[in-house]
Amino acid sequence: MSELVVIQKMELQEIIKSAVCSAIQELEKEKKVKEKMNIKEAAEYLGISVPNLNRKKDQGIVIFSKIDGRVVFSKKDLDEYDKKCKSTATQTATFKKVG
Repeated sequence: MSELVVIQKMELQEIIKSAVCSAIQELEKEKKVKEKMNIKEAAEYLGISVPNLNRKKDQGIVIFSKIDGRVVFSKKDLDEYDKKCKSTATQTATFKKVG
């Protein structure tokens, strides 16, 4: 069953404006992310420190490539790593013994 909601024109305009602004900000944020990143950019993208990312790279936890001797991370590989981390964190939190 649908519910009818009545709001003033100004309120509707404000809701639409807010939604559009949020969508534009998300698109801008996505545009700024490169497909290939250096270690500083990759660490910032993941929200971790450069030394932390270096450790994960050296341990083989995060996939990287070398192009002309420079370490490069792909956005796709970083997204997969981030997804795995979130999945593992959720499983750990689910099975953690309390008390």
